[in-house]
Amino acid sequence: MLEKKVERSVITINLNNLKHNYYQIANKLSKNEKMACVVKANAYGHGDSVIAKELEELGVDFFCVASLSEAIHLRKVLKKETSILILGFTPYDDLEKVVNNDIIQTITSVNVLKELYKKSSKRLKVHLALDTGMSRIGLQIDKHLDENIMFALDHYQVDGLFTHMCTADCMSEELQRLSELQKRRFQEVYFKYKDRIPNFHYKNSASIVRGFEDFGNLVRPGIILYGMDPSDEVSKYLDLKPLIEWKSVVASVREIESGDAVGYGATFVAKDKMKIATIATGYADGYSRFLSNKGGVLINGKYAPLVGRVCMDQFMVDVTKIDDVYENCEVTLIGKDGDLEITVDKVASLYDTVNYDVVCGITDRVKRIYIK
Repeated sequence: MLEKKVERSVITINLNNLKHNYYQIANKLSKNEKMACVVKANAYGHGDSVIAKELEELGVDFFCVASLSEAIHLRKVLKKETSILILGFTPYDDLEKVVNNDIIQTITSVNVLKELYKKSSKRLKVHLALDTGMSRIGLQIDKHLDENIMFALDHYQVDGLFTHMCTADCMSEELQRLSELQKRRFQEVYFKYKDRIPNFHYKNSASIVRGFEDFGNLVRPGIILYGMDPSDEVSKYLDLKPLIEWKSVVASVREIESGDAVGYGATFVAKDKMKIATIATGYADGYSRFLSNKGGVLINGKYAPLVGRVCMDQFMVDVTKIDDVYENCEVTLIGKDGDLEITVDKVASLYDTVNYDVVCGITDRVKRIYIK
């Protein structure tokens, strides 16, 4: 029998689905808005170089990352005129790299505002972060705000101003009130400075899908580009298609007897005779140890529950009721097999985290294959 070629651990990334999601998002925007696509954390685990190039071909000319290293990595593959914004802090000693690579830096605090321009040989291009209620980064809304913005206009090339909506993906009445407060605070600054600052942006993925008001010309889609909802509370707003399918392979199959233990710490002990398959993926690949004794995979169109602790490079599943399981047999960690499917959201729910955490956690050891 000619066997299908399988990899130890591989994610297949569907670029047609990326294109589909891009147009779904584009249809939600006003004629004044364009996308500043978020490709930080290796494009949420999907591979930033490939994802950004595909989006650039679709017309995107603005990208957001989290660090200088991510920005420099992208600058090598994108067009010279494409804008790259670092959304977070950059150490002062690295500022010349920001300038030399034509990267936009975020002003994350008043202290940074007052000191950063002194460290650069050229007038820095920046975006001002505004803290409207998340208490993370940004200029605070206080009696000195106008003074600080004017200082920025005098000492920097201010290309934009933005804030981040911390409860846009929450539908409770209390948290929606916080979103309204954030929007109102941002709107006041927007109307005051929109003639002096070219770019304003506050809408993240949840804000986009919920159709928040247009106060600015940029929006920052992140998780929705990759076919996942920002939260269960704002699902079904868009027809999104996931990009990732994660496959692995059976490394070993063995029968064990009642009383035999499986894995580190003997956290699982067989009550009856069982057939156990070892899967060639582990937490060093990004398959979280928190899935121990609660995760599962698909083999031959059937669900195989995880037993024992997830190891660094492999984990074990119960295949007692699944026929024709052998070494080199294909295994689905995320994706479809027959009529069954394991989604990123399902995996996230098993250890009380979010879909962002699952996909960002898939390490470089896992091979990426791109299809169209």
